[in-house]
Amino acid sequence: MPLLPKKGSVLVFSLIILSIILSAAITVASVSITNQRSASSTGKSVQSFQVADSGIELALQKIYKGNYTDLNAMATAMGGGASCAGGTISKNNVVGGNIKVSFYDNDGTLVTCAATDWRDTVVRIKSEGSAFGTTRVVETAVAASGLSCVQATRYKNDPIRVYYEDGTTAVGNTAEIASIGIGNASDASAHWGLNCLTAYKKTGCYLSNVGSVPGTKDWDVRFDPANLQACVTNNEEYDGDSTISIVCCK
Repeated sequence: MPLLPKKGSVLVFSLIILSIILSAAITVASVSITNQRSASSTGKSVQSFQVADSGIELALQKIYKGNYTDLNAMATAMGGGASCAGGTISKNNVVGGNIKVSFYDNDGTLVTCAATDWRDTVVRIKSEGSAFGTTRVVETAVAASGLSCVQATRYKNDPIRVYYEDGTTAVGNTAEIASIGIGNASDASAHWGLNCLTAYKKTGCYLSNVGSVPGTKDWDVRFDPANLQACVTNNEEYDGDSTISIVCCK
């Protein structure tokens, strides 16, 4: 007499198959939701960055094309209910978001809204853009009047070249700028660059490829928390024949 399959075994097998299908469906749904959330988060981040960048453009336009006695007057000129408080101008409804633009002097201190000498003291502005619950920040240097600035360049471990406003140059470390670190083509920890000295403060870092090796490196200027007045990079830029530059002002 042939053996017939037990009904209980068929039921268990069916439940196992259904469980596998259900798990697969849940996994696919979970991945889809995650991707949607990631895309939404990226879109919000891009939007808030555009808002912050628009804040920078708006502030620079007012700085270079306007004639305002203080930051309060600048905020009024921006319109749309913009106001200044504590050295920060706030304005809503800027390309779909809100901005907060802060103005800093050479010591990193916020310039007061009523300061009439703000054109001589502001060297950096920071724009904070907020949209859809996401915030991004953009910063840029500002060429303030009344400042004395000096620029220097360094190619690998060669002596640095320093350029002054009066057109004169110097080779090697000076009282204003000095080289920092020793470059090395094979040691990733061998940071090298330039450093502002004494009363001079860093206002800009630049990196360019002027050597024979194509610019296929990451080309980054690194932030050194132990030395806020330095511009440094590492072995990839050294190996790529790059030149690092710095601008120092006081």
